[in-house]
Amino acid sequence: FDKIGAKQAIICGQDLNQPNDYEFARHIEDLKVYSVDFNSEALPFDMFGMSDVMPYPSQRYQDMTPDQLKKYKEAFVAVMKTAMEEFRPDLIISHHLYLATSFFIETFGSKNLGAICHGTDLRQLNSNGKNREEIIGRIREAEKVFVLQEDQKNDVSRLFNIEKERIKIIGNSFNSEIFHIKDIQKDKERLKDKVELVYAGKIAKSKGLLSLIRAINQIDNYQIRLKLAGGIGDLEEYEEIKSLAQSSPHEIEFSGQMDQHQLADLFNRSDLFVLPSYYEGLALVCVEAAACGLPVVATNTSGIKDHVSGKLNKDHFIFVDLPAMHQVDEPVEESLPEFESALAEAIREHIRVLEEGSFHREYLKKELFSWDYVARSILEEFTLGKGC
Repeated sequence: FDKIGAKQAIICGQDLNQPNDYEFARHIEDLKVYSVDFNSEALPFDMFGMSDVMPYPSQRYQDMTPDQLKKYKEAFVAVMKTAMEEFRPDLIISHHLYLATSFFIETFGSKNLGAICHGTDLRQLNSNGKNREEIIGRIREAEKVFVLQEDQKNDVSRLFNIEKERIKIIGNSFNSEIFHIKDIQKDKERLKDKVELVYAGKIAKSKGLLSLIRAINQIDNYQIRLKLAGGIGDLEEYEEIKSLAQSSPHEIEFSGQMDQHQLADLFNRSDLFVLPSYYEGLALVCVEAAACGLPVVATNTSGIKDHVSGKLNKDHFIFVDLPAMHQVDEPVEESLPEFESALAEAIREHIRVLEEGSFHREYLKKELFSWDYVARSILEEFTLGKGC
């Protein structure tokens, strides 16, 4: 939006115990940030996470008390009122079809509001009954709803009873100035000594990391170094994953959280990206890895496959069918051995292709993952004057 001349302001939450430096927005001139401060006098508790496990101190929405909800709403609405009076926006883009968006619509109406679904909001509404009908009723009033892929469009239409004409698929994009192939020579002979696998995301069981470790444990004809990049969610889950990693015959390294530049460097030094997640709204990290020239093994979730379908050389992506699931991100234990064997075979298959030297690193159609396209797709849905 900055590149097409839009002046912008942001309303977002921050934890005063862990102040946000808003690094993502430093390049935007005159950006105004209106923060809703948690662990403050007004909100004396941790933030609530759109996933039940977040890589920072957080609470679950399903555990929100009536008093917390009252304070949460008062704090968000107060900041929204200040922002609307000072900034006077032509267009409001609200992320997540959930509480904050419903507060805004209740207070200011839905004119020139576009609400963006990320997938985790649908999961909250399907698994957490608190305030469900109130949220659904407000979101239904949104002038426009933006989704990431076709399955999500169908889910939103059905859950909120919104006609599909008001729902637009905008996809997602990545920063090609950061995520691109760098001039790092990769000798296929080196694969005989050690194969560099990389995962990036939350260190959590719902991301399939226990299954990933058990899968590589089945691979005995290659030496593997697996790097797990990402923040810790639930400490107990982390310890369980770490314990299994320590017993693996392969080298497993917990690389911690990384900024985008560090992650792009890690991708370029690796041989293969693996995302064994049981659920994804839209796994942008797969596209970022592909942009760095990595083959990808990922679970066959609509949040991944639908997004990349037709936009890259599908031979460089291997999709592994999910195990049977109790809930959206909770697998049936008995189905995991078959899933893990399939995951191991997909990894072996990509390594064999790398050994043969027939893998072409430049395979992503970058022009189809353009932030310019996403921004203009949103603006085209609204009748706006200049200077928005």
